[in-house]
Order: sequence, then C-alpha cells, then structure tokens
Amino acid sequence: MEEFITGKFTQLLDDVLPRLDKQPGRVIAVVPGIQIVWDDCCLGQLTARLVSLTPVLTNNAPMTRCGIKYWQAVGEVALLRCSTALEEDGSAPAPVKVLTEGVAQLSETEAVLQALNNQDWISSIGAWQPLGPNAGCRGFQLTFNFILDNPS
Repeated sequence: MEEFITGKFTQLLDDVLPRLDKQPGRVIAVVPGIQIVWDDCCLGQLTARLVSLTPVLTNNAPMTRCGIKYWQAVGEVALLRCSTALEEDGSAPAPVKVLTEGVAQLSETEAVLQALNNQDWISSIGAWQPLGPNAGCRGFQLTFNFILDNPS
C-alpha cells in the first residue's frame, strides 16, 4: 500500500507541476493527518494526502480480512499560496489584487483538474473546496477516488 500510494501521488504531483504558471517552493507527495499544515504558503505548497480508506466486502462476507474485496480510497491534492494582506494604511486590499488572486486560483484549479483527469488509476474526481484566507494563506483542495487492492 505504501509504495502504491507514494508512487501514484508523486506521479500525480509531477503531472501538476508543469501545468502551473508559478512553481511552488514545497512539494510533498504524502502528508499525514486530517488536514495539511499551512507552512511556507508564500513560497507555495503543493501536497497530496490520503483522506480515507473504506473496505468493500465480497458478497455476504463477514467483516474479516478475507472478506474484503478491495478498498475504496479518497485522496486529496491541495495548493496553498500567499493571500493578499492589508494595505500599509490598514485598509482592505485593493479589489484588483483580490480579483487577480481569484483568477490565479481558478487557473491553478484547472491545472490540477487536468492532471487528475490524466491519471488512469483515478476512478473519479470529488469535491473542490477553497481554503482560507487564514494567517496570510489561501488555496484550495480537490479530492479524488481510487481503488486500492486488498493489501495483505
């Protein structure tokens, strides 16, 4: 399981990178935990993580290791960037700055979607969700589904 997930997530992020206009400073193929760590967002951070594994049982099989046919897996790709901050006088950022970030995020979302669609091991693409702004960071995450054969 470890080799499959690490390999496939690395392959996915390697496919995302050339599609981005601005390269992130940090790329991490498998991050642990329930959410990504908001480190180095101003350098840019592209990550993937395993969100969940759900066993799919063979017909009428009891919930035992032998009764598991395969695992339905959910992965996630996330991209963090710096968020527009307050102006020097403490006022809100200029609307054009916010618009520029919004347009950039849409372009980056499209790049990630293209990379996800390019992976033959991904069975479907799930939800897109914005992240932040929080502590000067903003971004998004996209989930995807894949099958993991029954690890023995």
